[in-house]
Amino acid sequence: MDFEARKVIEALRSGIPSRTIGGYFGAARAELLAELSEWLDTKPGGGKLLTGNYGEGKTHLLNTVFSMAQNKNMAVSIVSLSRETPFNNLSLIYKKVAQNTYLPRREQPGFDYLLDNLTSINMTELQLYAAKSLQTDRLYYLLRALGNSDNPDTRFTLHADLQGDFITNMQLKKIYREIFAEKVVFSANFTKTKHVWDYFLFLSRLFTLSGLHGWVVLFDEAEHIGRLGRKSRFGAYTNMAKFLRPETNNANANNTNANNALALFTMTNNYVTQVIDGKDEHRYLAEAEGFDRDAIGDSLARIESAPELPRLPATSS
Repeated sequence: MDFEARKVIEALRSGIPSRTIGGYFGAARAELLAELSEWLDTKPGGGKLLTGNYGEGKTHLLNTVFSMAQNKNMAVSIVSLSRETPFNNLSLIYKKVAQNTYLPRREQPGFDYLLDNLTSINMTELQLYAAKSLQTDRLYYLLRALGNSDNPDTRFTLHADLQGDFITNMQLKKIYREIFAEKVVFSANFTKTKHVWDYFLFLSRLFTLSGLHGWVVLFDEAEHIGRLGRKSRFGAYTNMAKFLRPETNNANANNTNANNALALFTMTNNYVTQVIDGKDEHRYLAEAEGFDRDAIGDSLARIESAPELPRLPATSS
């Protein structure tokens, strides 16, 4: 029995969206899919946001985009937001993104294969990028240690860090000292709350150096942002802007092409009425202190102007 055919049959029988179904049944909404296909071919990065009613196929659409991007030789990350995956916690989001990143022609998630097969030239370029273009130089020391260690336990620890299980600064200093007999002095001490965006930029650069066409990040059920407290929602909107506004994504303003990630968010189409209007987001934002109001305002505007999924065509008997 054809295993792939059985997966399709069982997915259709259960009614649960899946990447298998998305890869085969993408003919509906052809105009939207053509637009998204063209968007996947653009550079630099940026984001889109689509809304729709419950059950109108938002998750199925993301699975279709997943297959389209893989066929274009792109890395794809797919994450569903939830109470356990709140968008205001960017370090947790990074871990979920890293653990759910799929390379073309590979069934299992992860990017260890790319790290282990970088040429010496590309590893040197990646280290230089980490030293010069990010907010901290932590990743420079981590990548240099990774490129010069033959210890399986050390390599496992460093790989785990790059996948979101962050080791402490002291642990990294110890590892580096054991390999090079040199003391590490960071330009700035890395903290997850302030500097985790460096890791997103690192991944983007890794995929580019590895010859992939790009990177698309798919965020499903973004309406969960509305269930957070007000300050947490403002933090989530700030993080959303990092994915939606490519021109402000980069730690180094001179490196305008540092992030080639394309992000696609889907959420229910009642978010504006129930959350933005219902919880008076604009008024409270005007009174808030300590937030990037421009970034939050941009995210709110993008949500308010987000297009709805076109209705599926009715079939004639």
